[in-house]
Amino acid sequence: MVLFTLHGVDGCSFCQPSTEVPVDKAEEQSVDQYTFETDLENEVPVAKGEEPFIQEVKLIRVQVAGGRELAETLEEEVNLRALKIRGSNIMCSATDTLLGTQVAIKKIHHPFTRSELCQRAYLELKLLKLLKHENIAGLQDAFISFGENLYLRTEHQGTTLDQYLASNMPEPRCTKVFFYQLLRGLKYLHSSNIVHCDFKPSSILITGSCDLQITGLDHSCIRGERVMINYVYGNRDQSYQAPELMLGAQAYQPAIDMWAAGCVSGAEALNCVNYSTHRFRKAMIGMKAIHSALIHHNDIYPKNILIVPSTPERVVWIDFDVATTFPHRESMGCQELKYCDYEDALVASFGELLQDDQNQGLPPNTKYY
Repeated sequence: MVLFTLHGVDGCSFCQPSTEVPVDKAEEQSVDQYTFETDLENEVPVAKGEEPFIQEVKLIRVQVAGGRELAETLEEEVNLRALKIRGSNIMCSATDTLLGTQVAIKKIHHPFTRSELCQRAYLELKLLKLLKHENIAGLQDAFISFGENLYLRTEHQGTTLDQYLASNMPEPRCTKVFFYQLLRGLKYLHSSNIVHCDFKPSSILITGSCDLQITGLDHSCIRGERVMINYVYGNRDQSYQAPELMLGAQAYQPAIDMWAAGCVSGAEALNCVNYSTHRFRKAMIGMKAIHSALIHHNDIYPKNILIVPSTPERVVWIDFDVATTFPHRESMGCQELKYCDYEDALVASFGELLQDDQNQGLPPNTKYY
């Protein structure tokens, strides 16, 4: 009997001792037991309003005649808060003790209840099975439970790009390696007339050795397919969507993925760096230059300071979508001029807080003020 133990997608275990399913000794040679477990003491918080999911916790694969495998499920209800939740789908990593390897398990919640969900699940299953590329997540196995949930087993890649960036500041060399692999994976998809359509950091899996794979193919489309307006405006991650989608594009084209890839590459470069006196002096000079141009930034956060690797290194302010501009200095009253001084003081104050973070040894991007 083989245990299949579930871990968090970032590699940290959230498992409790498993409850084994008794089987006859005669069946031990033909049954592989996969145990899904949780650790409620180490729950990872999810977005406000997300309810704990009811998860099938035991999955049995039975060898039948001809070498085929029949997936059956013994269900136990537990409250589960997964590390990666997208809608009602859950992504976790697991250790296959039979093969001694780690794999990724994606649970697609009740895909057969609506035709749209069924089509997406079939599309992802088919693409994962047919696409063969080292930078595209490949399908190893699929299971359907009695509760009509679909489980996809793919290669394990350790963590997603957004989780990696939350605790690491990639060096320029690593950023180039990531972007090169992204382009290789996208070129393979586009050469097959497939547009990913939902490209973002949470759809990218990374190992500790900087190997990268693209996942999340359930929203993929054929090149030239009609744009689904409801999905464009209902998508929570519009920051990675190409402008033409928001401006009424009629068909999906590879350029949509290339725009998103550029945004992902920018997200790597934007990852906030801990305080240094030299860098922050440049940030202060940049803010004064903004005020000299008669602009209120109105969004003073460390995440809006971009460190540009170059010789010499550049420090620039970004994200002016809520900025206020004035045509000439005479149009700025006393309150507006005081607000410039307020923004300067605000920048200086969180500089001290960032310095305190560094003194405590905290990693980048742990606090925004």
